[in-house]
Amino acid sequence: MNQMNLEVINYLKQDVYNSIINDVRDIAIYHSRRKFKKKGGFFSIPRQVFCYVDFLGSIAYDNKSTTKNAIDFIKEYFPKERKYYELADLIYSMWRHGLVHEYAPKRIYCDDERLSIVGISWRSVNSAANRDRKDHLKICFRPNSNRDLYLNINVCQLVDDLLVALQSFITKLESDSNFANQCDKRLYIIRAMKSYKDLQGNQNYKANIKAQIIKCWGARIQKSL
Repeated sequence: MNQMNLEVINYLKQDVYNSIINDVRDIAIYHSRRKFKKKGGFFSIPRQVFCYVDFLGSIAYDNKSTTKNAIDFIKEYFPKERKYYELADLIYSMWRHGLVHEYAPKRIYCDDERLSIVGISWRSVNSAANRDRKDHLKICFRPNSNRDLYLNINVCQLVDDLLVALQSFITKLESDSNFANQCDKRLYIIRAMKSYKDLQGNQNYKANIKAQIIKCWGARIQKSL
């Protein structure tokens, strides 16, 4: 495997892995300490996880859709013994799109000829205890309902499953030099400096970006920080 192929592997093994540990897993464990009555991480941890999934999917696949890249990544690399593969689209819609764009996970319903209307909501648990982890991605009825469901997420298990997915991705890169070469090229494009002209958005938005970059140049100080 040539040096270019090694760059994407080293980047994932070092920068991305350490970022997940320091910025996500350690924070999830911090919030899981019940004796200190920590009550957080229910939304912030999954939001972080799915942003990593977006990034990793964009390296692993060449689809035009970020959503498809991310869902394909979940299906291929997240642990097969859980329900990620069969529920990947639903999980991503509820937890990624909901958390990033609407603060909270989406609540979704559908109609069905046999079942009438079925709704699914979310339940987020921030405990690292094994007894709570075992309910990760399990589905249950909402209290006092025989029609509406909960999709359970254990945030600590979700982070650990992201780490498993990352390692599975790295293992494939290490065993397939052609795939590693393709991923390295995609990583190079992702990390490269972009022209304001190539940003998504209308022309007025791009013109504002250009004007504000020029404004930054005019407001610069003469020394490095």
